Amino acid sequence: MIYMKDFQIQGINHIALVCKDMTRTVDFYTQTLGVQVTTILHHADVPSGYVPERNESTFISSFYFFDPDGILLEFAANLRKEG
Repeated sequence: MIYMKDFQIQGINHIALVCKDMTRTVDFYTQTLGVQVTTILHHADVPSGYVPERNESTFISSFYFFDPDGILLEFAANLRKEG
């Protein structure tokens, strides 16, 4: 059995936060806080795993930005009900 004491965190790759309304969230972070969004991905049920524009195959849309310390943050909006 592996216990948490056996692990040592050495860094964070990225943090994902779930949002309800992607447009409203992007607007808040870019217009109000002045954050520069690096990319927007539409995760989809296609062989590549994503599509350039949101469509019926899209299940999550995510946008990414870096915090002042260089940590990549992701906001993800579920576009389909789970299960």
